[in-house]
Amino acid sequence: MTMNTLLTNLPILNESRTKDQIVNLLSFEWPLTLRKIHFKLKDGYGRNESYQAVYKTVKELTDEKILIRNGMEYCLNLDWLRNVKKLLSTIERNYTGGSKD
Repeated sequence: MTMNTLLTNLPILNESRTKDQIVNLLSFEWPLTLRKIHFKLKDGYGRNESYQAVYKTVKELTDEKILIRNGMEYCLNLDWLRNVKKLLSTIERNYTGGSKD
């Protein structure tokens, strides 16, 4: 199973949501300019959002500290990735430690 398959099968990464598609895209290609993100969403995901809509979504992800902007390019925030990893590890530990009835 490839990492792309793993990411797209996570329920927290809903393929119909532009935010999740941007996170998925930047998981494999980074850094990307806003223009490249917009193009790749249209080309690779068949999205029809306007450039302005993609800009707004990227700005929201940046404000939520999921993305980091460096100059004109965006990438995933490593601190956010570490927090997601920590959360998933905690959930796994809770589930493998025994049933909680």
